[in-house]
Amino acid sequence: MTITIKNDPYSKYGVQFIGRNGAILGERNASPAVYEFKGDELYVRAKVIESNGKLAWTQPVWRAR
Repeated sequence: MTITIKNDPYSKYGVQFIGRNGAILGERNASPAVYEFKGDELYVRAKVIESNGKLAWTQPVWRAR
């Protein structure tokens, strides 16, 4: 899963990759932020956190069975 952020020079960004029950599977502070599926995830979604407190979420990406 790859998240590319259009950077604002006045903000910093972090991305959390979140799985079942809110478990944080990984965190990145670069764009693009990449999460490699390990195979045991039901789904993964991304939460983008801007330094000014704004948030953005993706819909879940479901793992193929």
